[in-house]
Amino acid sequence: MNGALLHLLLSHLPVVGCLIAFVVLAANRHRDDASATRVGLVLALVSALAAVPAFLTGPPAVQLVRALGPDGDPYMVTHAKAALGGLLCLLVFGTVALVALRTTAKKPRLSATLTKVAIVLGFVSVMVSGYVAQTGYDIRHTEVRAGAAK
Repeated sequence: MNGALLHLLLSHLPVVGCLIAFVVLAANRHRDDASATRVGLVLALVSALAAVPAFLTGPPAVQLVRALGPDGDPYMVTHAKAALGGLLCLLVFGTVALVALRTTAKKPRLSATLTKVAIVLGFVSVMVSGYVAQTGYDIRHTEVRAGAAK
Protein backbone atom coordinates (compact mmCIF):
# COMPACT_ATOMS: atom_id res chain seq x y z
CA MET A 1 0.00 0.00 0.00
CA ASN A 2 1.47 3.35 -0.97
CA GLY A 3 1.07 6.74 0.72
CA ALA A 4 -1.55 8.01 -1.72
CA LEU A 5 -3.78 4.97 -1.24
CA LEU A 6 -3.46 5.17 2.54
CA HIS A 7 -4.34 8.88 2.42
CA LEU A 8 -7.39 8.18 0.25
CA LEU A 9 -8.57 5.43 2.58
CA LEU A 10 -8.14 7.47 5.75
CA SER A 11 -9.42 10.80 4.45
CA HIS A 12 -12.99 9.56 4.05
CA LEU A 13 -13.39 8.73 7.75
CA PRO A 14 -13.44 12.28 9.16
CA VAL A 15 -15.64 13.61 6.35
CA VAL A 16 -18.31 10.92 6.63
CA GLY A 17 -17.91 10.62 10.40
CA CYS A 18 -18.55 14.28 11.13
CA LEU A 19 -21.57 14.22 8.80
CA ILE A 20 -23.07 11.26 10.67
CA ALA A 21 -22.20 12.82 14.05
CA PHE A 22 -23.87 16.09 13.05
CA VAL A 23 -27.01 14.32 11.79
CA VAL A 24 -27.31 12.22 14.97
CA LEU A 25 -26.82 15.26 17.22
CA ALA A 26 -29.13 17.54 15.24
CA ALA A 27 -31.86 14.89 14.90
CA ASN A 28 -31.73 14.25 18.64
CA ARG A 29 -31.83 17.93 19.63
CA HIS A 30 -35.50 17.92 20.60
CA ARG A 31 -35.81 14.28 21.68
CA ASP A 32 -33.41 14.44 24.62
CA ASP A 33 -32.33 10.83 24.20
CA ALA A 34 -29.15 10.64 26.28
CA SER A 35 -27.80 7.55 24.57
CA ALA A 36 -28.29 9.02 21.08
CA THR A 37 -26.56 12.20 22.21
CA ARG A 38 -23.67 10.12 23.54
CA VAL A 39 -23.42 8.29 20.21
CA GLY A 40 -23.29 11.59 18.32
CA LEU A 41 -20.65 13.01 20.64
CA VAL A 42 -18.53 9.85 20.45
CA LEU A 43 -18.79 9.94 16.65
CA ALA A 44 -17.63 13.56 16.71
CA LEU A 45 -14.64 12.59 18.83
CA VAL A 46 -13.77 9.62 16.60
CA SER A 47 -14.05 11.82 13.50
CA ALA A 48 -11.68 14.35 15.03
CA LEU A 49 -9.20 11.63 15.92
CA ALA A 50 -9.47 10.15 12.40
CA ALA A 51 -8.61 13.54 10.91
CA VAL A 52 -5.09 13.39 12.39
CA PRO A 53 -3.80 10.37 10.43
CA ALA A 54 -5.69 11.57 7.34
CA PHE A 55 -3.81 14.87 7.58
CA LEU A 56 -0.46 13.26 8.35
CA THR A 57 -0.66 10.93 5.33
CA GLY A 58 -1.04 13.90 2.99
CA PRO A 59 2.66 14.70 2.46
CA PRO A 60 3.60 11.15 1.36
CA ALA A 61 0.67 11.25 -1.08
CA VAL A 62 1.94 14.55 -2.51
CA GLN A 63 5.25 12.95 -3.49
CA LEU A 64 3.48 10.20 -5.43
CA VAL A 65 1.11 12.60 -7.19
CA ARG A 66 3.99 14.92 -8.14
CA ALA A 67 5.67 11.98 -9.83
CA LEU A 68 2.65 11.79 -12.17
CA GLY A 69 3.22 15.35 -13.42
CA PRO A 70 3.00 18.96 -12.29
CA ASP A 71 -0.68 19.40 -13.22
CA GLY A 72 -1.94 19.02 -9.68
CA ASP A 73 0.57 21.26 -7.88
CA PRO A 74 -1.65 24.35 -7.45
CA TYR A 75 -4.54 22.11 -6.45
CA MET A 76 -2.40 20.29 -3.89
CA VAL A 77 -1.46 23.62 -2.28
CA THR A 78 -5.13 24.59 -2.05
CA HIS A 79 -5.99 21.16 -0.66
CA ALA A 80 -3.19 21.31 1.94
CA LYS A 81 -4.34 24.72 3.19
CA ALA A 82 -7.96 23.57 3.30
CA ALA A 83 -6.93 20.35 5.06
CA LEU A 84 -5.20 22.28 7.84
CA GLY A 85 -8.37 24.32 8.37
CA GLY A 86 -10.43 21.15 8.30
CA LEU A 87 -8.17 19.45 10.81
CA LEU A 88 -8.40 22.40 13.21
CA CYS A 89 -12.18 22.60 12.80
CA LEU A 90 -12.60 18.89 13.48
CA LEU A 91 -10.28 19.01 16.48
CA VAL A 92 -12.37 21.80 18.01
CA PHE A 93 -15.55 19.81 17.26
CA GLY A 94 -14.04 16.71 18.88
CA THR A 95 -12.74 18.62 21.89
CA VAL A 96 -16.14 20.17 22.60
CA ALA A 97 -17.72 16.72 22.20
CA LEU A 98 -15.21 15.22 24.63
CA VAL A 99 -15.86 17.90 27.25
CA ALA A 100 -19.63 17.48 26.78
CA LEU A 101 -19.24 13.72 27.32
CA ARG A 102 -17.06 14.19 30.42
CA THR A 103 -19.43 16.71 32.06
CA THR A 104 -22.67 14.79 31.47
CA ALA A 105 -22.95 13.33 34.98
CA LYS A 106 -21.53 16.15 37.10
CA LYS A 107 -22.72 19.21 35.17
CA PRO A 108 -25.69 18.27 32.96
CA ARG A 109 -26.56 21.89 32.09
CA LEU A 110 -23.03 22.59 30.90
CA SER A 111 -23.07 19.34 28.95
CA ALA A 112 -26.37 20.30 27.30
CA THR A 113 -24.96 23.70 26.34
CA LEU A 114 -21.78 22.14 24.98
CA THR A 115 -23.87 19.67 22.99
CA LYS A 116 -25.66 22.61 21.34
CA VAL A 117 -22.28 24.16 20.58
CA ALA A 118 -21.17 20.81 19.16
CA ILE A 119 -24.17 20.82 16.80
CA VAL A 120 -23.12 24.19 15.42
CA LEU A 121 -19.49 23.08 15.20
CA GLY A 122 -20.67 19.87 13.54
CA PHE A 123 -22.41 21.86 10.83
CA VAL A 124 -19.28 23.96 10.29
CA SER A 125 -17.14 20.81 10.25
CA VAL A 126 -19.36 19.19 7.64
CA MET A 127 -19.09 22.25 5.40
CA VAL A 128 -15.33 22.62 5.84
CA SER A 129 -14.72 18.87 5.43
CA GLY A 130 -16.80 18.88 2.27
CA TYR A 131 -14.65 21.69 0.90
CA VAL A 132 -11.47 19.81 1.83
CA ALA A 133 -12.80 16.71 0.07
CA GLN A 134 -13.67 18.73 -3.03
CA THR A 135 -10.21 20.30 -3.20
CA GLY A 136 -8.69 16.83 -2.88
CA TYR A 137 -10.93 15.54 -5.64
CA ASP A 138 -9.83 18.40 -7.91
CA ILE A 139 -6.19 17.25 -7.78
CA ARG A 140 -6.65 14.25 -10.07
CA HIS A 141 -10.07 14.90 -11.60
CA THR A 142 -9.55 17.62 -14.19
CA GLU A 143 -13.15 17.31 -15.40
CA VAL A 144 -14.52 18.87 -12.18
CA ARG A 145 -12.08 21.73 -11.80
CA ALA A 146 -13.49 25.24 -11.96
CA GLY A 147 -13.30 26.48 -15.53
CA ALA A 148 -13.08 23.01 -17.05
CA ALA A 149 -14.26 22.84 -20.67
CA LYS A 150 -17.83 21.67 -21.05
